[in-house]
Amino acid sequence: KVAGVEKIVMVTPPGKDGKVNPNTLVAANEAGADEIYKVGGAQAIAALAYGTESVKKVDKIVGPGNIFVALGVSICSKANLGVSMIAAPAFVITDALKSLWNGFSVGMTEYIFQGILLIVLCLIIRRFNWRYLLAFAVAVIYGYTLHFFLFLLDGVSFDTVALRWVMLIVGDICTAFGVACFFRTFMPLQVYELFVAEISSRFKININLS
Repeated sequence: KVAGVEKIVMVTPPGKDGKVNPNTLVAANEAGADEIYKVGGAQAIAALAYGTESVKKVDKIVGPGNIFVALGVSICSKANLGVSMIAAPAFVITDALKSLWNGFSVGMTEYIFQGILLIVLCLIIRRFNWRYLLAFAVAVIYGYTLHFFLFLLDGVSFDTVALRWVMLIVGDICTAFGVACFFRTFMPLQVYELFVAEISSRFKININLS
């Protein structure tokens, strides 16, 4: 909403009882989500990317990532068809810094930004936990992986629209597989989520419906 997005659609896998965690719903409401669909994994990404009878196609998809997501993001970005699955903060910062240094990539910005956010978190709550290093390690691994794949694809050029669509589809498949793997770990060790959780705990902010 802050970035001027008119409509935010969220997808999240339900639990075994078919219901979404109340904490997730409260967080989505606070973030300004307009629609929430109980679906996760590859099918969720595919539904958002191409649209279904019940889920409308969206313009941009953002979310967690691992090596497969990084590869998918890299391929999708080379397609240059207006669809991006790169995390929004890193994408915006990289775009702003390009005029200062062309060597900045989205992957580098990702772990630098998350590292700064982690330092800010420690200053705010005045404590440090080993889990913070683990969260930062995840950011570094994902950032370097994304940077590596973008470097590999830097010299790849697809001039025709048909070939660009092929790249987009291949990228979507890789990204969907990566997100599906991420969901199955049940370990959302991302600095963004860690920041919200620790701030909520430190200042006793209740985000539970009960």
